[in-house]
Amino acid sequence: MSKSTTQRVWSASVALATTGLALTAGAQVPESVTQQGRLYDSGGNPINGPLDVVFAIYDSAGAATSIWSETHTITFDDGYFSVTLGTTTALDTTVLDGGVRYLGIKVDNDPEMSPRAAVHSVPYAILAGDVTGDIHPSSVVVNGTTVIDGTGHWVGSPTGLVGPTGPAGSDGAAGAVGPAGATGAIGPTGPAGVTGAVGPTGPAGATGAVGPAGATGAVGPTGPAGATGSNGALGPTGPAGANGAAGALGPTGPTGIVTVAMLNDNVGRNVSGTGGGLNLFLGAPVQVTTTATQKLLASLSSAVDTRSTGTSAWGALNVCYQSTGGGVITEFGQPHAYFSFAANMWIPITVTNAVVPGAGTWRVGLCETINNGPGNTLSYQGQVGYVTVTN
Repeated sequence: MSKSTTQRVWSASVALATTGLALTAGAQVPESVTQQGRLYDSGGNPINGPLDVVFAIYDSAGAATSIWSETHTITFDDGYFSVTLGTTTALDTTVLDGGVRYLGIKVDNDPEMSPRAAVHSVPYAILAGDVTGDIHPSSVVVNGTTVIDGTGHWVGSPTGLVGPTGPAGSDGAAGAVGPAGATGAIGPTGPAGVTGAVGPTGPAGATGAVGPAGATGAVGPTGPAGATGSNGALGPTGPAGANGAAGALGPTGPTGIVTVAMLNDNVGRNVSGTGGGLNLFLGAPVQVTTTATQKLLASLSSAVDTRSTGTSAWGALNVCYQSTGGGVITEFGQPHAYFSFAANMWIPITVTNAVVPGAGTWRVGLCETINNGPGNTLSYQGQVGYVTVTN
């Protein structure tokens, strides 16, 4: 088909939120993203054939000069297209540095489409390199200091992990010595030997020689032993030793992330408005549990197609939570993601906020919090992101 200056209508989900780009994760991750969508002419008819399309990234919604741009010749098939951005000019960290960026699109000779689509914080999850499941870094470095090495061992500061051991208490005094045992009794003395009888006197005769001296008589029995004297009084018991001082408690470790729950709901759904505040979950929320002081931090995104069969109206999305036991669906608070209901308008939605809901188990997900007109339909193409529980 020939090129035309007729104003065209762009219907595309900004795919930056779900691509695999990671500018600092390693050389194996490409510095590019995929952009898909559909292009209509001003009469609502899908475009066919080749057209030149300029994609540009700005650092503000009203900036006059882009910080990155790239031109692609795209062949449209019934309006549908898919193109890889960053193949000519790399999308490096000087472009996506963590600040809010805005995507501008210019088709052929048409002026750049308005408004520009904001690229919020969730798209910068591309810097993680692997955010839809387990992460696989070669190491973890914080402010130039390695805290987890390439073997998976913690090598950072041990402060806050385990408190130091307190000093040992002093030894107590020795206990008193017990009394001595009693002396055993002396056994009885054996009987004395029997004295031999004196022989008869012989006749007087000549004086004989002097006879030998008689044997010495046996010693008489020993008298009984005297009574044992009483024991002396015991000395006083010495004072008890003082208890050793208790060891000091180690310092409390730093607070941090308790758990991260990923939300990857790829099923598109429709929500029809009936007027007034709704607070309805768009799809299947993720479930997390908190204590009384823990916080919920959510970063979720979706591409939304808003349609209206009635008067012009507007609505808003937010991150909401609800107890698993039922009850009110409560929004996190500002910021809302506002949009207008108009046929065939696709817009990116990213909402990030934090809240302290108290102790309990909660369902968390994107919900429609405002819909001020009947006859309006909100069609969204799934939601992705994460919900974090922190101390």
